[in-house]
Amino acid sequence: MNEINSGELLLSENKRSYTVIILYIAIFFMIGMLTFLFFITLTPIRGESMENTVFGGQYCVVQRNGYNIERGDIVTLNTSEKNEKPNIIIKRVIGMSGDNLLFMLSHDRKTVDLYICGPNDNKFTLCDEPYIKERMTISSNYYNVTVIPYMDNLDTVTVTDDGLKSDELTAMKLRVIENAMITVPSRHIFFLGDNRNNSRDSRYYGALSINTTIGKVLYIPQPNSAMEKFFKLIFLSK
Repeated sequence: MNEINSGELLLSENKRSYTVIILYIAIFFMIGMLTFLFFITLTPIRGESMENTVFGGQYCVVQRNGYNIERGDIVTLNTSEKNEKPNIIIKRVIGMSGDNLLFMLSHDRKTVDLYICGPNDNKFTLCDEPYIKERMTISSNYYNVTVIPYMDNLDTVTVTDDGLKSDELTAMKLRVIENAMITVPSRHIFFLGDNRNNSRDSRYYGALSINTTIGKVLYIPQPNSAMEKFFKLIFLSK
């Protein structure tokens, strides 16, 4: 009799242990899901400005809290003025605080190249942009950006706190570069669309405060893929 009672007691304790374990798993799962939903969201994409990286109709997984922005990141921004209806756009970060940017005609004068001189550099470097749909053409809308004529000695220009210096270029050409050069202010970003010839970006808005960013794109699932369906199930069924 005692052996039977002991067995029933042991079985009861095991059931309680399993119940506690399942409860802990459920709690951790709920905490994980709430954290996930707090930091991550699914954003639909409209328009053509980020082709061929992401197309209209696709979705992006966006981190909306606790992110750091670096050059090359894709971000979502609110470009609306105060008290206006939100205007959310998605672009790629090209320039960070202290960067100097320069748009210059290419050697064949048919397209436009982008050069960057970082805050810790003293020379302009041609920006490698394998992600763009096509190179910026001379017929595209520059908005408020100045494009300088081609200069084959740009690599001789030194960027200093006192201005630009070069042993090869004349003072007049240096003034042309200096007047066209875009310096990104502190805690601001300069952003462009990957579809460079069909994008309203910092060439229109100028550099904007980093506070205008809403999130950072973490992942772009392929259309109709299992991952896209998974994220839609989580976020769009709420």
